[in-house]
Amino acid sequence: MTKQEVASFLERIKANYQSFLLEPYVLEEWYGWLKDYDKADVYKKFEEHLKGDYNSQIPKAHFITKFLTKSVDKGKTRNYKVICSNCKKVVFLTEYQKHMERHNSVEYMKLHKSVDQEKLMTLSDEEFSREYHSWITERCNTLMDKKDKTPEEYKEYQRLEKYIFSKPGHQLNLEM
Repeated sequence: MTKQEVASFLERIKANYQSFLLEPYVLEEWYGWLKDYDKADVYKKFEEHLKGDYNSQIPKAHFITKFLTKSVDKGKTRNYKVICSNCKKVVFLTEYQKHMERHNSVEYMKLHKSVDQEKLMTLSDEEFSREYHSWITERCNTLMDKKDKTPEEYKEYQRLEKYIFSKPGHQLNLEM
């Protein structure tokens, strides 16, 4: 951020926190903290502060910059790799959570039907999502149609229903 952008940012803080001191030394201090960051990121962080649990307190420069990426570091990729404990495949750390979620989904499917795990793990995200949602809907309908559900099956049905309705654009195909 430029010094003028920092000055404007401090005016925004002052508008929200009237007791905030807007003195030249304060501008210099905040400029030292913010000069390496993008204006949009800093403003977004301030918006988060205003909506957060500590919004009654004047924000501190340290907390505004915490977890922000400096402008010079944006676009640089940290290519850390990890080995999946399930399939021993090497994946980027940034992709590991998604990879493990896929494993968990496939394992859940395997509990209820015979599946080609290898194939499911190599599908594109879009293809897998479609396949998994179709299977989840089918499983949910099967449980819904079952007359005498065990308590575990009833809980599973409720979890599946919540899962389906939590996905944007997805709905349960209920045939009455």
